[in-house]
Formats: sequence, structure tokens, C-alpha cells
Amino acid sequence: MSDRLRSAVMLLLTVIASACSQSSEKGALQVVQISGRTAIANAPLFIADEEGFFAREGIKLEFVTLSSDLTQSIPALEQEKVDAIAAQVNIGFFNAIAKGARARIVVDRGHVDPQSCDFTGIIGRGSLFTTDDPAAAQLRGRRFAVNPAGASGYLLARYLAGKGMTNEDVQFVTLPDNVQLQALQRGSIDAVFATEPRFTPSLPGNRLIASGNKYTPGFQYSFLVFGPSLLVTHRDLGQRFVNAYLRGVRQYNQGKTPRNIEIISRRVQLNPDMARSLCWVPIRNDGAINTQSLLEFQKWGVEQGHQIRIVSDREYGDLEFARKATSAAP
Repeated sequence: MSDRLRSAVMLLLTVIASACSQSSEKGALQVVQISGRTAIANAPLFIADEEGFFAREGIKLEFVTLSSDLTQSIPALEQEKVDAIAAQVNIGFFNAIAKGARARIVVDRGHVDPQSCDFTGIIGRGSLFTTDDPAAAQLRGRRFAVNPAGASGYLLARYLAGKGMTNEDVQFVTLPDNVQLQALQRGSIDAVFATEPRFTPSLPGNRLIASGNKYTPGFQYSFLVFGPSLLVTHRDLGQRFVNAYLRGVRQYNQGKTPRNIEIISRRVQLNPDMARSLCWVPIRNDGAINTQSLLEFQKWGVEQGHQIRIVSDREYGDLEFARKATSAAP
């Protein structure tokens, strides 16, 4: 082989190797780590993962385990050890924002819709409460498995206010979610706050005394929170994540189709009949956040002495991702 031919072959091989390398890089998926429990509210994430919506956006979704308390999870977001959190509303989150945390609410993960079924509420022990509307005297001093600074405490406060009572008129008990129903049945507690998939199985033999639909209509119960890795460092990745997530929401909102039942029952670890019987959490197709409801929640937090100050929606939210994803949706 002549030197000229050898050089030409070497050049061709270099070009091919470079093209293959670039193709491999383009085909690689970027990992996004998200913390969240196996709740019905995470169904759009599971659907988007199973249907390849994240993969189409060049994303590999990885679930990690952090504290279920959003306040305790925020440091992991700040340090970019995790990219996103599937979270329930909590006063501690707003306090963290007030102190300079860079986490932001980006998209709806579940809200209370009075036109839908109940997916959340306070359930009283059936052997204690003989009616769904017990008198104040029956409630006073009772033991509630409720977080006084969370969504459950807010619901309880609004419920008790209608009876001329406050949260100071009852006792708060802290128990892990997985033992609350047994404690209720044993009589160790008198009422629990529950959401799906625990809500519906807790109803037989007990009383729904404070419905979320009735006492907190429109409340922004949960959302997805991004940290700086998706808000700033890799904002394009954050946009692609929301694009895929909202595709999952749109399929989720098609209802209890065979495919949705198959995915949700497997990923939430339920039998299909149970998955069908549950109330599926309302989630908006456009991912919009009810900021007014969060303002009311914060006002309550400040009044109760739980929150240091009210933070604006510009401080705690970055809703541009959802707006862009919605405008670009087919």
C-alpha cells in the first residue's frame, strides 16, 4: 500500500470513528434523579417513564429515596445530589425559600378538585364516631395523626373552624404512614389524615369526617420541585423533563384505561382491581399551579406561628417550564 493510499485510509477511519463517537454521545440519555414515593400522584411520572416519553427527550429517570419531609429533602436539591422532588405542600418548604433556598415549584402534581372524587381527607374511627358530622364535644381532646404544619394540619384547622374550634382543641400524634390504619383500628388514635393509595382502603368501617373536597376546594396539594441542577445548571434538561412529564399527565388524564391500569398497578404495587377502585388525583394537563391556594395556606402558616413570612409566587415558583411545554405540545 502506497503512503498516499495509507494516509487516505487512516483519514477515512478517523472520520468514521469520530462520527460513531458523536452518534454515541447523541444517543446517550441524561440521568435525572427524582425523589418520590409510590403514590398515585406519581402516576404521570411512571407513565412517562414506561411509555418512553422521557427517553424521547433524552432522559433516563432514576428514583431515589429521601425523607418524605420536603424540608429535610431540600438540602439534597441545593447540593445537586438530586435533581427534583415529588412533594406534598409543607410550611417548611416556604420557610426554606424565605431563608434563601434555590428550590422552586415547577408543575402541578395533584390538587383538590370538588368536581372530582375525594382522594384526601381526615378519617375518624368508626367505633368512635357514629356520624360523618360529629359534634364539637365528640372531637375535643381526640387524638389526630396529623402534621400540624402540613396540608393535613391545614385541612383540620379549616374543618375545626366550622365548629368553633381550633387545632389547640385536639391532640396531635406522630406515627409512620404504614401503621396509622392499624393504630386507628386498635383505638390508639381517633382519626388519621390519608391520601391515595391509603385513603380508599381506610374508609370501610370508618367515617370520612373532613373531606378535602369540602374543606380545601382548589387546594394545591402537591407539585414537582426542581433544584438548581435543572433550574440553572441544565435548564434545557429541566425543560425536556417537564415536556415528557406533561405528556404523561395527558395520558394519565385519559382515565382508567387498560394500559394506565397496567402501569399504575405495577409501579404503585397494587392489584389491578384496587387501582381501579382508588380515586385518581386530579392533575392539570397544562401543569398550572393554584398560587392563590398556596397564598391562603401561607397566611394560615404565619397566623399559626409556623411560617416566618409569606413568600411570593416569584420566589417559590418557576412556571415557565410548564408554559413552554404546553405551548409546544401537539
